[in-house]
Amino acid sequence: MDSSFSQWQPFSFFFKHRSETNGENKAIPIPRYSLRTLLIEFTSVGVALGVALAVWRLITPDPPTREELLVASLGRTVVQMPGGEYRASVSGDGVSPRQVKRWLSAVLELDRLSSEGVQELVLVGFSVDGRILHDLRKFRSLQKLRIDFCEFTSSDIRQIQRIHGLRCLDYRWCEFTNEHAEGIAKCSELRSLEIWRRWQNSETGQFDSEGMRSIASMENLESLRFFSNGLDRPMMESLAESHSLTEIFISSSSLSESMVEVLPNIKQLKKLTLNGKEIETLPQ
Repeated sequence: MDSSFSQWQPFSFFFKHRSETNGENKAIPIPRYSLRTLLIEFTSVGVALGVALAVWRLITPDPPTREELLVASLGRTVVQMPGGEYRASVSGDGVSPRQVKRWLSAVLELDRLSSEGVQELVLVGFSVDGRILHDLRKFRSLQKLRIDFCEFTSSDIRQIQRIHGLRCLDYRWCEFTNEHAEGIAKCSELRSLEIWRRWQNSETGQFDSEGMRSIASMENLESLRFFSNGLDRPMMESLAESHSLTEIFISSSSLSESMVEVLPNIKQLKKLTLNGKEIETLPQ
C-alpha cells in the first residue's frame, strides 16, 4: 500500500483516485474536521431528531387508556363529573341479572382505575337482582346510591350497611317496611335520606311509627325527604325524637295541622317543607 495513504493526520482522511487522463495516483483529501465541529454537527442532528419526535407526538394521538376504554364501552351509563369522579346508572328493564352483573363488574373496574372513583350509582328496574347489593361494598369512594323500582328484601338492604363512606341514599318506589327502615338506620355514615314509598298492602309488610322511630334514631342523619301517603300523628311524634335532623321535606296527602304541631320538638331543625311549601316560621 502506498505510504502516502497510510499517513494519517488527526481528523483528516484521504483516499486513492486514479486519474483517467494521465494515469497518475492522486490523494484527494476530505475536508479536515475538528472535535468542536463534530460535536456541533452531532448536537444539531440530535436537536433535529428531538424536534421531529415532539412534532410526531403532537400529531399522533395517545392510545386510549383502560379507563377510557371502559367509559366508551359503558356509553351513557357512565358520566364523568367535575373533579374526575364518575356517575354510573343502569336500568334493569329488559336487562337480565347476568347483564347487570357484567355491567357492575365493568363499573367496579372503572372505580379501581380512576383517580377519584365512582361517586354515584343509580340502579333502576325490577329485574335488578337484590344480590347486586352484596358487591357494592367493593366501591372505594361511593358516596351516593339511588335505587328505583327494585325488589329488595330487608336482608338485601342490610348489605348497604357495608358500603363504607356512603353519605346519601335515595330509595324510590320500592317496598319499604319497618324492617327496611331498621336496616337503613344502621347505615351510620348517612347524612341524607330520601324515601319515595309506594303504596302497599299489609300483606307485604307495614311501615308505621316503629319504622319512623328507626329513621329518627340515625345519629348523623341531617336531611330527610319523605314522600308517602298514610302518614299519621304517631309517625310524626316518632320523627320528632330525632336529635340530628336539620332539614325535613315531607309530601303526603294525609298531612294535617295536628301532625305538624309536634315538629318543634326537633330543636335543631332549620328548614321544614310540607307538600312543597317551605314553612318559614315553625309552629310553636
